[in-house]
Amino acid sequence: MDIVKGAVGCAVVALLAAHQLSTLDAGRRAALWGAARAVVGTAPPPPQPSPPAPPRPIPVAAAPAAFGEEAVAPDRFGQYRASVEIDGERLPALVDTGASFVALSAEDADRIGLRPRPADFRYTVSTANGPAQVAKVQLASVRLGGIEVRDVTALVGGRGQLGQTLLGMSFLSRLSGVRIDHGRLLLTR
Repeated sequence: MDIVKGAVGCAVVALLAAHQLSTLDAGRRAALWGAARAVVGTAPPPPQPSPPAPPRPIPVAAAPAAFGEEAVAPDRFGQYRASVEIDGERLPALVDTGASFVALSAEDADRIGLRPRPADFRYTVSTANGPAQVAKVQLASVRLGGIEVRDVTALVGGRGQLGQTLLGMSFLSRLSGVRIDHGRLLLTR
């Protein structure tokens, strides 16, 4: 069948050439070309080379943080948890760019020796669990790996008010960079 189409197509092209295309009116020329295309069909485009494969991502374990950076890998829920040192005591914390301040649970505040008086809990903040009464304190230092920030404003939640310590913006905003790279949170001093 393909040979027949090819032969008929060649005959139409030869016919067009023989009758001097320029002497035919535009309508007849278009009809002849249409017939030739219908008989021969359109040839598929020539095969194109495949684009090169994109570079493979660097595995997280093989991409160490640069000097002056600390990398925090996400936990199985996609949250960034880190072991931080607050006023010399190591505590677990959730890195939270949505928290305005470093916020300590009452239990973690006890561990580092902060015991605000009941009258100090005069601030109300909105948390994921609703409003909470907190006390404002100053921390001598907050350290995550090799990054240390001194004189950090923080909040202490009342008993049962904060489920975990948050590493918020009163620490993070004092860094030169906070970004996600290859799934890791990179903090730069």
